[in-house]
Amino acid sequence: MIRVTSEADKVCVAKANEAGQGQIFDGWEDLSAEEQRSLIAQAERIDFQLLKRLVEQNLHGLSLPLEGRVLKPARLTSLPHPDSGREEFELCRTLGEYAFRNEEVMFVTAAGGDRLQACSEPVGMLPVGPVTGKSIFQLHAEKILAISRRYRSSLRWTIFCHPSEVHRVSAFFKVNGFFGLKCSDVAIVPQGLLPVVDRRGKILLTGPGKLAMSPIGHGGILLHLLEEERLQPMESWGIKHLFYFQVDNPLVNLGDSAFLGYHIKNQLQISSKAVRKTDPVERVGVFCQINGGVGVVEYLELSEEESQMRLPSGELALSAANTGVHIFSVEFLREIQEGGVHLPFHSVERRTSCLNKRGKLVRPAEPNSVQFSVFIFDALRSAARTSILEVSREDEFSPVKNAEGPCSPETAQRDLSRLYSRWLKEARGEIGADDARAVEISPLCALDVEELKDRLAPSNSPLDKPSRGGTILLGEEP
Repeated sequence: MIRVTSEADKVCVAKANEAGQGQIFDGWEDLSAEEQRSLIAQAERIDFQLLKRLVEQNLHGLSLPLEGRVLKPARLTSLPHPDSGREEFELCRTLGEYAFRNEEVMFVTAAGGDRLQACSEPVGMLPVGPVTGKSIFQLHAEKILAISRRYRSSLRWTIFCHPSEVHRVSAFFKVNGFFGLKCSDVAIVPQGLLPVVDRRGKILLTGPGKLAMSPIGHGGILLHLLEEERLQPMESWGIKHLFYFQVDNPLVNLGDSAFLGYHIKNQLQISSKAVRKTDPVERVGVFCQINGGVGVVEYLELSEEESQMRLPSGELALSAANTGVHIFSVEFLREIQEGGVHLPFHSVERRTSCLNKRGKLVRPAEPNSVQFSVFIFDALRSAARTSILEVSREDEFSPVKNAEGPCSPETAQRDLSRLYSRWLKEARGEIGADDARAVEISPLCALDVEELKDRLAPSNSPLDKPSRGGTILLGEEP
């Protein structure tokens, strides 16, 4: 037993030992006083009993029971079309607009914590504006501001990010004046963390007195919101719907009132958006029927046979890619909170730089660790009324997962420019022979092509800014 003075520290050490994690205090006497305090503080925040259970499940292969499951294609639906189902479409849009106008919607964003390789900034701070170089955070903020202006409302936005990034992200928003949003409407919240263990289930260290920790996953956001001290205020504010999205997708359509209204009209508990997966090895989870129920299986959890399954038509069977966009009914959250529903933990093998037995930092070439996560989409299995809407990848999905190459800021800029170019063509006609020019339309100018048509009416033509260096930029409303 190491030497600690306070009773709280003794209890913490005892809990670690009881969970089989006493090795984190090896070399205690060699640590400085500051390193000792830091290590104890980290250990005090760990739920060692939960960790013990997760390690035992992983060691016995119980955390992800893949054998015996039967996966089938998920049933996808589409929004009513303005042409073929005009009346129903208008009803959905009206219901969604009413919810925005009456501040019944709160936006919730998973901003992650793992930076892209070779990037020094959080993903949300990366530049993706095709002309302006606006950050992903700014694009999302301007969409929310534009929605608030359109409906003369004040919409709340909660952003969850890694604890180590909270200060930096907060400072980024402050120095930019919260991009026009009310600072009181924006909350930047740290995600929960869990220790990273080796294959024997022992917590790894990344430095003297520094435990290897990883975010609990986007399911941890839901667990956070299910706590009474968060759920009750949401209800008192009149929040009825949580619009959840992931920060890395700058194409997300936050002002989709028809999607929101479809959710409301059909009294759904969870509504999600999917795009067609064309590559069987694309690193994205898929919606599917799992032993008769609806859920999402992450790409790492799909066997090669499952990912390659084909329909008689030759199309991929499991092709409904999860875009990370969901609407949750707050009433449903209250039901699962009172019902004591728990999200399952998943174990994933990762590469983690850590100290070896000699105290030297090693960077493994192969996976050497296990991280435990909960996924927000696992709540689907507890819902009785859900819907998965298929949308266009070109219009709504271009995630930033890599620093360069596919799914990078460069491809996001390209896809944003192509989207804006299509809007401009539809609103005004061909933009000229040089279709390769970069095009950017500020959300404060137009949230969609219909609003753009109105903005570019003859009386509003000054919003069409002169092209700069082969680019076209439509800025915000004066």
